[in-house]
Amino acid sequence: DWAAELSAGRLTPEGVRQRLKQEYAARLQPGPWASEEMKLSAAAQAALADAQQQATQRGQTVVGLVHLLLGLLAGKDPVPALLLTEAGLTRERLEAALAAAAAPSGPATLER
Repeated sequence: DWAAELSAGRLTPEGVRQRLKQEYAARLQPGPWASEEMKLSAAAQAALADAQQQATQRGQTVVGLVHLLLGLLAGKDPVPALLLTEAGLTRERLEAALAAAAAPSGPATLER
C-alpha cells in the first residue's frame, strides 16, 4: 500500500519509479524518457515549481517526494490527481505524512 509506505517513510523517489515500472510495465514503451539527456517538459517544470511552492508554504527547506505529490494533486492536470487518489495518496494523507516529519525552516531547494 503506497500510503502506508509513505507514512512509514519508506517511499522514496526511486521506490516510486520502480513501483510504477512494475505496475505499468506492460503499458510503458521505450522512449526518450529513459535517456539521461532528457529535458524536462513544461508540465514537468510546472510540477517541480508546484512542489517547491508546497515546501516553501510550509517553511521547509527541502523539496521532497511528498511535496511533489502535493504539487501534482494541486496542479492543473487532473490525471495525476486521479491516479494518486486511486493509489490512496490523498491530500489529507500527504499532509499527515508531512506533519509527522521534522520541518526545517528557510527557502526550499530540490532534494538530491
